Amino acid sequence: MIDFGIGTPEFRERYFEKTPCLFRGALRGRPVAWADLDRLLYQTEPTAQAMQLFHHGTVPPESYTQECMELGQRRRRLHKIRFYGHMRGGATLVLNRLESHLAQARRLCAEVGRFTGQPASGNAYLSFCGDGTFGRHWDTHDVFAIQLIGRKRWQVFTPTLPLPLSHQTSERSDQPCPAVPVIDCTLQVGDVLYVPRGWWHQVLPLEEGSLHFSVGVYAPTTQDYVSWVCARVLAQFVDARRAVDTISMEQMDALAQQLRAAMLDPQCQADFRRTVSAGESPAPEFNLELFLNRRLPLLGDEAQLRLATRASPDESGRLSIRGTVMQLDPVSVRVLRVLSAGDLSFAQLLREMRDISREAVHRAVLDLTGHDILVIEPSASAGQVGESTRATV
Repeated sequence: MIDFGIGTPEFRERYFEKTPCLFRGALRGRPVAWADLDRLLYQTEPTAQAMQLFHHGTVPPESYTQECMELGQRRRRLHKIRFYGHMRGGATLVLNRLESHLAQARRLCAEVGRFTGQPASGNAYLSFCGDGTFGRHWDTHDVFAIQLIGRKRWQVFTPTLPLPLSHQTSERSDQPCPAVPVIDCTLQVGDVLYVPRGWWHQVLPLEEGSLHFSVGVYAPTTQDYVSWVCARVLAQFVDARRAVDTISMEQMDALAQQLRAAMLDPQCQADFRRTVSAGESPAPEFNLELFLNRRLPLLGDEAQLRLATRASPDESGRLSIRGTVMQLDPVSVRVLRVLSAGDLSFAQLLREMRDISREAVHRAVLDLTGHDILVIEPSASAGQVGESTRATV
């Protein structure tokens, strides 16, 4: 779905945490249309967790929502006329954690996450006019802005506080944004703009409907690692347990050397990565028809497959995912190896594994999907295949 034109190693070497990059036309296809947004606004209750309206600050929800009764239950709905009025006046609608509501957004987050090697989540921003609701600011996480509908102008400025941590927001800074942008561009549908955390930017709507999806990636920082190491090993050292006003400089130096050795230990670094990976627990995706209908045929050739995790099996086929170690069979390991290069249809996967039977590959795909290691795109229904491939699952 996204073709960045470069591999992850090149991205990390040239751009990650270093400088912005514009990937023109990287998004293949048009995964989101106005009709998708219409359905989303109809189905989603306008709570602060799901959506918010901004216009140089938060717009009070009571000015664009209303309480109503549906089947004897009180709930909130968008007040359509008032909502339209705010949008015409230059407001921006923010759809929080869009991947929780839209399958296409989940896939975009998964692709950005796999490309960067980091967990990803995103908010969508809908506007029709205005002068830039959020002004000049920086984010405390890296951002991939994906233009889904219409156009939007972006200006990016050099950072005044490189690589800020989560509490180091632009609102708390006494440093002004630089006057001249280093990037001033208009994103077209399909363009992707990477903005490292700490780079000032502002987004300016044009006089047209526009939707962009801002996918944030959340890389553990060195501070996170040092804090984790300290919590894990310091209590083992007697010098760390001394009262701070009794420890000598020699003892303090010895403690620093012990801590340094722990931080540089490859096993300690690997354990930290496993701990971070185990802490990620995305909501599972379901496919009731495929897994519970015993008369269902095999997957169709057009079924789209993608990885749902950044973890990879070791040489013995063991995979550590969300705190659990699984022993994978050789066919499953090979499926993961093939898909690590990018999403494939079931037919493409079969061609890459032509020496293994269709049924064996199918079983491996279902097993990996059942454990949330693999995702079969919901749009690719198993019921779409013809009678010639019918079998028992």
